[in-house]
Amino acid sequence: MAVCGVGLWVSMANSSTIALYHTESFIHMQDINIANNVSRVLAAREVSSNKRSIYVTALAAAKGLLWVGTNVGIALTIPLPRLEGVPIISGKANISYHAHFGPVRMFLPLQPKVHASEPISTKRHHAIPEESASQTKPTYKKQIS
Repeated sequence: MAVCGVGLWVSMANSSTIALYHTESFIHMQDINIANNVSRVLAAREVSSNKRSIYVTALAAAKGLLWVGTNVGIALTIPLPRLEGVPIISGKANISYHAHFGPVRMFLPLQPKVHASEPISTKRHHAIPEESASQTKPTYKKQIS
């Protein structure tokens, strides 16, 4: 399960279909089947996928992408629209060629934080009120990852 805007992405157990629901009205909005895309990649790698079914094992929504993990170790990203509201997908899925031997169990989205430092104090002298207000704004350090 993954949430983006007012959209809820859900996949049932042992299913290759991802369903989009509206979080407020619970209306079913869209279905996406990822089995065809993954089967094509496995066929290009000459990996036999006829013996195994392909299904979703992990979902996450972060930074404008819907991340989908599969039981065959392949991860897909699907771009989500940047508009407000329900994130109905109209783009193509991007498939990772860095597969795992086992299923993709989870995605961990890392959100870097920008830490504010204390305002740098300079020599205090009498100034115009507008200038003194601009000196009290915090300065920001570089992004820490």
